[in-house]
Amino acid sequence: MQKRIMGIETEYGNLLVDNKGSFCDEDAGQILLNHVWANKDGEFRFLNMFWDNRYKYYPEEDFWLGSNGGKIMIDNQVHLEYSSPECANARDAALYSFAGDAIVERAVSSIRGSADFFDVRYKKYRDIFITKDNCDFLRESTNPHEEVKSYGSHESYLIPARFSKEQKWKGKNPYPEIFSSILIPFLVSRVILHGSGGLWWARENGWHYVLSPRALLTKKRYGVITVKDRPLIQIADERDSSGKMENLPQWVRLHLIYADSNMSHISTFLRFGTTSLALRLCEEKTWSVQFPVLENPIAALHAFASDPTLRETARAEDGNEYTALDLQKICLEKALRLSLSKKEKEICRLWERTIAHLEMGPEYVSRELDWAIKKSFLESSAKKHSYDLQDKKARIFCVRYSDLSDRGIFNMLKRAEGVETLFSDEEIRSAVLNPPPYTRAQARARYIRAVLKLQSGHPFLSDVAVGWHYLHEGREFEIDIKDPFCATNCELDAFLREADEQSKRTGE
Repeated sequence: MQKRIMGIETEYGNLLVDNKGSFCDEDAGQILLNHVWANKDGEFRFLNMFWDNRYKYYPEEDFWLGSNGGKIMIDNQVHLEYSSPECANARDAALYSFAGDAIVERAVSSIRGSADFFDVRYKKYRDIFITKDNCDFLRESTNPHEEVKSYGSHESYLIPARFSKEQKWKGKNPYPEIFSSILIPFLVSRVILHGSGGLWWARENGWHYVLSPRALLTKKRYGVITVKDRPLIQIADERDSSGKMENLPQWVRLHLIYADSNMSHISTFLRFGTTSLALRLCEEKTWSVQFPVLENPIAALHAFASDPTLRETARAEDGNEYTALDLQKICLEKALRLSLSKKEKEICRLWERTIAHLEMGPEYVSRELDWAIKKSFLESSAKKHSYDLQDKKARIFCVRYSDLSDRGIFNMLKRAEGVETLFSDEEIRSAVLNPPPYTRAQARARYIRAVLKLQSGHPFLSDVAVGWHYLHEGREFEIDIKDPFCATNCELDAFLREADEQSKRTGE
């Protein structure tokens, strides 16, 4: 599939700062959404927020964005989460992930600029802090799998249904072996591209720098429960009506949940672009040349994620040892044999350049990939201010790197042109205000905007509904948007015409 629907869910770390200057996580995400919703007709009117009250008691917990077709919610009553609208290519998927960041950053700025927010409404706090750091690893822990809270990001990709077996999850590989033999080596080695970097504590050597603390929490290849299983790939009944991209017999959703949230545009773009190409290798039967099948993929992921030198190897069933770079080079070599579109050639050029630079050393990607950027500037900060990785200042640095406000270290580097970017501020603003082209996110956004124009009590509003794959569930008619590539249909066009007429009549 050269045209593939994909999207991202970003879980944010949300903290409040009390009057003593200490961090606490008491309802910070909910406080932020309360503020946004309370100003839905004022400062945040541009988001065109919509609450489907059939499923949530309080709109501040879960609402849709009529601006771009995405969604913001509190996930499991803990983390602030942004779900991007469906996108039809890797560049859009990366762009719309940063649209979510821009919305959250705007909310933080609004709270900080509110004269009475902390002085009157929340007197025991003095600041709010939203970060894309991937876990709360600010303390020593001998059992991080159970004690460390993790919040990263989840990726969704549309894949042909033939790659998902027609059976319920029973603890076995739910995908054909030929699919897994390509995808699993690719995913475990991809950490050298998408790792956000951070500190990890071990009894034998204390705090040390790793490519991805979140990857080190991964327990298995496949699993059902996100927190308990901590898998690479989450398994669900993909034809259940609760998901984003299922409900058409020819497609299912591949849900990856092991990766980091990124600040780097390049890390994010490579993450989506390379994965889409790896999926094409699976789909188009280009496996005549055997890929290395790793003896222990999760052990390989942990080894790769722990080693900023990129020298760690993993043993394959053929008896050979492979570094993460070796595996990425094999995937790239196979991808270059595909019939590539212009956009895919752009991905391959960047992929090839990044691998070449990584082979030369992390310093050659210290403006491009998150883990290398963070490592470089952490080392500079430690040298300048005379501290080492055992000092709490190093952990605070890692958290502040991905602070979404203008105080964040990455954002300061970005303003100083110290990092490479792909998207202009104007492109990101446009992605906040408009849905991506060529997907059903357009249909969802148009529907929400039309509904919001109708006055309260209007009969049209009695059957209003919004979901990932449906709109307007009424006795008279329903609007089906199960096809994720369909930006409109006859039912939606008819509804929009009628809603427009009704709105005009009401205004007369």
